[in-house]
Amino acid sequence: MMKRMFGAPLFILIMLMMLVLAVFSLILPDKTMSQLENRPLSAFPEPSLGQIATGRWMDQAEDYVDEQLPLHDTFIQINLFKERVLQKTESHGVVRGKVERLFGDSRQINPAEVEKAVSAVAQFAQRQGLPFAFIMVPPSSLMYPEALPAFYPLADPLAMVEQEVQRYPEIDYLPVKNALLLENQSQMTHYRTDHHLTAAGAKTVYQELVKHLGLTARADDAELIELDGFTGSYYARAPYPFMKADTLSYFDVSDITLEIEGMQKPGLIDTALLDSPNKYHALLYNNPGLMTLSSKSNERGSALVIKDSNANVILPLLARHYQRLHVVDFRYLKLGFDLDAYIKKEGIEEVLCIYGTDVFLTDRNLLLHLAPSKN
Repeated sequence: MMKRMFGAPLFILIMLMMLVLAVFSLILPDKTMSQLENRPLSAFPEPSLGQIATGRWMDQAEDYVDEQLPLHDTFIQINLFKERVLQKTESHGVVRGKVERLFGDSRQINPAEVEKAVSAVAQFAQRQGLPFAFIMVPPSSLMYPEALPAFYPLADPLAMVEQEVQRYPEIDYLPVKNALLLENQSQMTHYRTDHHLTAAGAKTVYQELVKHLGLTARADDAELIELDGFTGSYYARAPYPFMKADTLSYFDVSDITLEIEGMQKPGLIDTALLDSPNKYHALLYNNPGLMTLSSKSNERGSALVIKDSNANVILPLLARHYQRLHVVDFRYLKLGFDLDAYIKKEGIEEVLCIYGTDVFLTDRNLLLHLAPSKN
């Protein structure tokens, strides 16, 4: 038996590699962050009788061993390279298209979830009795269908939302897809490795919104900033090797004050996060649950903005028209926050809702926070 084992060089090589990796796992300190996937890594889980009994501890320990394995990032890229050679176009919910473009996989859309989300928005708008403008940012798959893999079964979540919105007159829906398609003829509106709008896309949505609100778009006080070496959310989930990085673009807007949890920030950008691969996190300090943007404008008073991160480049441009924008991101807002009471306390005069379609259909916190207050 031993002779047979030692006569198999591949087996010996694999065993030696496993032994070396195990030794290095014990010697090397744990990593806290994966630069490739741009996310925190698992720490060693503290054992408890309850978690061991339910099997939860074993699941956490397995994640820890997997993520702390030496050369973890290298193995991920080797596996993705293999999938690319085999012409596999989907990994971890990300679709690899043509011309180095990544997309979110939108094939699994539940019409009941669409109806539930739009209904919650409509009930909230009706309860507040305030002007309620609603924008859905279309996914990049609708902007660049020619870059999708051949025969990819494209679903249209935006069309499903727009059809459902028509049932509710209290929602003032503003379509922006056609304006973005027009802008796409001259400038890229969506990143290749990320699900967000570029500065060009954000400016297009801003211009459509202020026109819809009866305001005049401003071109002053907004300097375009571009930073190379940006890899976004799609790349973090499926970091294909040899993928060309994007250029992050946003606007530096003067005379806007940002406050988060009552503390004024020195600017609109968390400069420390500009050194990370996903530089988009730096915009508006990476999606706080509640923040305010203030200006000296007399055009409009106070407005509530319900948003996801797709609005982060739009809001500095929009804030120039308002004395105060109260901005909530339900994904990071504390549970139990009384939104109805906050609207009354702050004298909110109108509500704007700006969401990316993919996030809108998966944000479970939206239903929780839009429900009537129990107080």
